[in-house]
Amino acid sequence: MAYRLRTQLNENSKVPAGSGSFPELFHNAVLSCEAPDEVLKPICLLFIRDSGETNRIARKIDRFRALFEGRVGGIVEVRARGQGKLARMLSVLYTGDYISTYLGLLYGQDPSSTDAIEELKRV
Repeated sequence: MAYRLRTQLNENSKVPAGSGSFPELFHNAVLSCEAPDEVLKPICLLFIRDSGETNRIARKIDRFRALFEGRVGGIVEVRARGQGKLARMLSVLYTGDYISTYLGLLYGQDPSSTDAIEELKRV
């Protein structure tokens, strides 16, 4: 789901985005909380959370988040909704599409445009 949301932010919002997954982020990405303020302040972290998280993983994600609070420009959590796994996955997918489309509009971008892709195709 993180990969899909990342690509939607790139394509619809025209913003740089990266993605990772827990628990791998606990090992390497957590060290980025030690970056200088001028690097962290423009960044917004987006966490995709699921009711299926174990208590241990949920506590680690909360602690991971706390390491960045006040250091980055913003932190947003998207919570999966629904009874079954597929319902929760689709809830995140649709929420991500909505976020990426409207973020593009807020930035004055046409979410449907693919000018840069077309430019690369001409090469």
